[in-house]
Amino acid sequence: MVALIFGVLQVAPGVFAYFYHYAIGKHSFKKAHLLSPFFILGVLLTNVSTFIAVACITKDSEILRAVLAGVFVALAVVGGVFYYRKGAGSVLYTPRKLARALLNGARNVSGALDAFLLGIITGFSEIMFTVPLAIMVILQIQTFDSAIIQFGLVAIEVLLAIVPFIVIMIMYRTGGNLADIERMRVRNKDFYRLMLCFLFILLAAGLYNFGIF
Repeated sequence: MVALIFGVLQVAPGVFAYFYHYAIGKHSFKKAHLLSPFFILGVLLTNVSTFIAVACITKDSEILRAVLAGVFVALAVVGGVFYYRKGAGSVLYTPRKLARALLNGARNVSGALDAFLLGIITGFSEIMFTVPLAIMVILQIQTFDSAIIQFGLVAIEVLLAIVPFIVIMIMYRTGGNLADIERMRVRNKDFYRLMLCFLFILLAAGLYNFGIF
């Protein structure tokens, strides 16, 4: 379920779509395709670092679960009401200065290091969502004694989080463009909003009623 929420979050896929578009314009499809893994690696590094930091400080308790359930309810409200700005487009909640900085970064990527750093910054832009989700994953894996199972669960969550990037790459490689991707995001934004709200409520209910969902 946590992986589904990572798949619904739209800041990183949105920046990636612009990055790929500008990379094609400045270079070529081949260059964009070569640079894109560095962007994804930057996002993954941010997520993995968040998981590691959370794992080092998280200790399961009833108080933590209660607080986390409250945070999930708050995020359900944020996701359902405030995640998209008002209007017909797909503009997200991110502060305008941060949004401009991310788009300028996407526009000016010239090499692998730029793409990697842009991925890291983009990953941190949704830290308000990723930290509570990381805590949830850590609470889940702490119920297993096997280190192999614990590592496997984290790996699954991390790998599923890159699915939106793969979809965008496929769209570009099969003749799509930024306008097509934006139309898709606008068309599905109510679904994304509903899914964020619904999934966070489910996580909160799971913590409240069953201990760990």
